[in-house]
Amino acid sequence: MKSLDKRSIENKIINGKKLTESELKWCALGSIGKYIEKREGEINRWTKDMSTIFEIDGQLYRINWEKGLTQCQDNEYWEQPYKVRREEKVVTTTVVSYIAMED
Repeated sequence: MKSLDKRSIENKIINGKKLTESELKWCALGSIGKYIEKREGEINRWTKDMSTIFEIDGQLYRINWEKGLTQCQDNEYWEQPYKVRREEKVVTTTVVSYIAMED
């Protein structure tokens, strides 16, 4: 994909214009803007919920999509990218283990 094409997709996102399915695919695959991360979600029968976070001109965006889990199931791109902000929080976890005792 040419740089000019990438920038035109970025401009569509910035201006809130609807993307085509192939443009959504480029976003989901991390080819648009600066790739930040990909997150995996729930596993369904044929697909896995996914989201890709990317940055354009200092603004973070997220696109949710579904990854096909079989050769016959294509990836699906239903949703348009939307603005997000990064939030960090500290989570404390307690782990309980049971260890065998020696006599």
